[in-house]
Amino acid sequence: MATSLEEMEREYQEAQPAEGFQALPDGDYICAVAEAELRDNKSNDGQHLYSRLQVLAGERKGASIFHRRALTGKTLPFVKADAKAFGLEELGIVALADQWPSVVGQEVLCKLRTTKQSDGTENQNGYLSSVAPLQQEYTTKLLTMAQEKGFAKESVAQMAKAQFKADLNQLTTTELKALGTQIKAAVVAPAGNDPF
Repeated sequence: MATSLEEMEREYQEAQPAEGFQALPDGDYICAVAEAELRDNKSNDGQHLYSRLQVLAGERKGASIFHRRALTGKTLPFVKADAKAFGLEELGIVALADQWPSVVGQEVLCKLRTTKQSDGTENQNGYLSSVAPLQQEYTTKLLTMAQEKGFAKESVAQMAKAQFKADLNQLTTTELKALGTQIKAAVVAPAGNDPF
């Protein structure tokens, strides 16, 4: 391994340029929190809540979203919205900062939106919200339909959660399309013919 710039010259000449970072397109992504911590800002003039979110489904499955929420007076409404996404909205800011690492492993809906700034530049922001209300509404509707047809409640509930993620992220994978087909078949199959 080269240790000085002169020794690195040959390695540098042979190196291929790295692929550039590609931001995810605007949209709604169900994610799991892979990392979460309180960090100092690069300029050392404050702190922010840092989260690395991993997309759970869709064409972008496995992609990371790096979410940073500065802790300033102007951003406190957004900090509170992020806290609410994890059921932590009742905590004070100090307790929230202490508890932020506890959100690792939780699922969250991240809405990416690009806005144009007054200087013409574009900025993409992530807005977090809980997936629970969306999952509950989806599951309730599906369970009601399934119960009317006499299907096994547990089977439909389990599949509803997976299908919810698939629908929201507009999945195209064969496996999840097949799952959606199974759920749809369960809802429209004749009574007494449980496909599960």
